[in-house]
Amino acid sequence: MNATLVALVSVLAAAPAMGQIDSIVLERTLDGFDGGHAYRVSVSPAGVVHFQSREPDGQVLTSRVATKRVEGLLTRMQMYGLLKLPDDIGSDSSFGGRCWTDRDTVTVGIFFPTRSKRIRDYQGCAWAPWALRDFEAQIDSITGVSGRWPTRN
Repeated sequence: MNATLVALVSVLAAAPAMGQIDSIVLERTLDGFDGGHAYRVSVSPAGVVHFQSREPDGQVLTSRVATKRVEGLLTRMQMYGLLKLPDDIGSDSSFGGRCWTDRDTVTVGIFFPTRSKRIRDYQGCAWAPWALRDFEAQIDSITGVSGRWPTRN
């Protein structure tokens, strides 16, 4: 068995089981002038999606997605090592580089029964990890947000 396959199998074996996660949440705020939308969307292991607009319309929606799609998010989370990222990407010196002003902020929350992990990702920081930005886009896609509004990544 080659080393890549062995590494992938060990990552998947260490991935949190569906029952170990309460929810995955993405919050997008309007901090800047780049024409986005403000909302909070969460998805549970059972595939229940809660969407709340943070705009004047205050739209609240609930829907469902296949649990296989949520399992895919959990696998990505583990493969990307998201739980090891700092809580605030923009202020962490290991990601260096300059950040532009007037951009939105995306916060990803991963909630377990006894703990949580939140990662604040200011979109003006070009040096944010690709894996985090991909995970954000996957949450938007799986929960249907990207079909509701065009989102920027």
